[in-house]
Amino acid sequence: LNSIKYNDEKAIVNITIRQPDLRVVNDKAVENFEKEDIDYDLLTDEEKNSVVKRILNKTIQEELESDNLEYFKETLDLTYTKKGRNWIRETSNEDEFFDILMSKLNQE
Repeated sequence: LNSIKYNDEKAIVNITIRQPDLRVVNDKAVENFEKEDIDYDLLTDEEKNSVVKRILNKTIQEELESDNLEYFKETLDLTYTKKGRNWIRETSNEDEFFDILMSKLNQE
């Protein structure tokens, strides 16, 4: 949390997020899927989901434990507007915020 600027109606919260850069997970998960000796056509949907979760979790864990793990740092403003007694976050930079929280997994 870097700063908060506010008045009675609006607040701007400036934050910096530092977290592991997991953008390589997608490609490595595909590699791990290809290594599996499983005939996916014979699996039920539940079994397929289980395999996908297991491999994705394994891949993420491997990356988090890697000596080569890199971090990224992003700074952004989150804007909140007061509605009655509640503060509601505006969605003007929603995609950017969620990309950061998801370690930019959908980017190359």
